[in-house]
Amino acid sequence: MKLLLTVLTTIIFSISIAGEIPYDALAKNFSSQRAGEIIKLGKEKIAITVYGKTGVYSHQQGELVLNNFFKANPAQSFKFIFKGKKHGNSSYAIGTYVSDKSNFRITLQFKLGSEGNYLIERLTIEKE
Repeated sequence: MKLLLTVLTTIIFSISIAGEIPYDALAKNFSSQRAGEIIKLGKEKIAITVYGKTGVYSHQQGELVLNNFFKANPAQSFKFIFKGKKHGNSSYAIGTYVSDKSNFRITLQFKLGSEGNYLIERLTIEKE
């Protein structure tokens, strides 16, 4: 009986976690300028737009793009100002990244991955 209860609890807990968007991890990683950790939360190829220049990047290339942005604009803070509702297999969120030089609008578009978790499909950085 204990085994059955343990199994059911584990299943219910894993279902409630599956499909969640990692907002807390993203906010922490943007604030700490951890490009690699941000990119790990993305699809195999991520569309990244910085200052109007768009490219589709592998994880390694995307990490370089974000590191260049962070180097030029050291973080003072990051916070989400909008967290979209999940619509089928996609969602999006908007955040504000504050550096000592300027404020930036970060838009993240998510797509539900094959393993049931939301992954970054597109990341856009615009100067406010």
